[in-house]
Amino acid sequence: MRPRPDIRGPRIVFDPVSGEGELHINRHTKQCNGGWFGPEEVLVGDLNLGAGRFNSEDGVVTWYHVTATLTGGGKHRILKLPHPGRQSRPLNFSYPGTFNGGVEGPAYRATSDAITDIPGENAVSVFEHSSGAVIVVANHDDTGHVEEYSADLKTRLFSEEIPSRVSSDAAWGGQTDSLYYAGSDDHSVHKVAVTGSGLSGDMVVATVPDTSTITVDGEFRDVGNIITGAAFGEDSGVLGVLYTAGRQHGEFISVDRTGDLKNRELPRASDVIGKELDDDYTAYLYGEAYNSGYRTGLRALPDGTFIHVRDGNHAYEDEECQRRPTCPHQSRQWHRDPGHGHG
Repeated sequence: MRPRPDIRGPRIVFDPVSGEGELHINRHTKQCNGGWFGPEEVLVGDLNLGAGRFNSEDGVVTWYHVTATLTGGGKHRILKLPHPGRQSRPLNFSYPGTFNGGVEGPAYRATSDAITDIPGENAVSVFEHSSGAVIVVANHDDTGHVEEYSADLKTRLFSEEIPSRVSSDAAWGGQTDSLYYAGSDDHSVHKVAVTGSGLSGDMVVATVPDTSTITVDGEFRDVGNIITGAAFGEDSGVLGVLYTAGRQHGEFISVDRTGDLKNRELPRASDVIGKELDDDYTAYLYGEAYNSGYRTGLRALPDGTFIHVRDGNHAYEDEECQRRPTCPHQSRQWHRDPGHGHG
């Protein structure tokens, strides 16, 4: 019969200047003859602040989600801990004082956080208001939610609903504090002003056709269109909208500050990949109707181009299936270059 340890009283030794620390526990062991040995303090791990975050308030510093790299040689067997070198579960601890900034690590540290009242489902976006407030856009139960928090995340300023597509990212116009989002009708993009007290002036700024005519096996076919991404170029002032026209086809529209709208048909997904895809299970290169939480990846770049990156399984007609990142596809502003390029 092996000795049975009774583990109590974890203790953390931490140097806030160097960021080094240790995790200790008190071990009290019941011997085979019924007697007890101990208690004795045992070192079980070295703290790792790489994934941690802290908050300093009212003379108390609190660290969250700090792991420990387990040590201790063969003690892990007696203590029933994972093998040395593995990470412990996240730890939280506090100590009196103020943070002096001496800890090395990532270039940023989270000093505060907020838990929203909305569960994230599919696309979630976070933006910074010109006032310094934080804007959170999330989707749940086929409804879009917009919440605004003060810069220190301590106060929620408002919470409102918008009719947005559940699986499309929102976009942000910082110069006007405007939110762009794909509407729940699948064919419109909205623009709404965001203030410190709520949303105002919701309007449709772009609309894609309900259907498009594509060629499949030499025959013309009408298919339904669905918006899969929207992005706004802050420098260029151009709104880009990506939408699918059936499984293999996609189209892109751009709207500039004057309201001028241009439409561009994109190449078939198989032509971009360079190998014929199985049309029953394709890569959805230009996004999916309902993508179960995958972000569409449409973004506006500073030079006026738009890029869309998609990760998914590629199933080919020869039944070969590969998983690899989908090729980035850039659609340039129409007044700069009417063509398209691949990254």
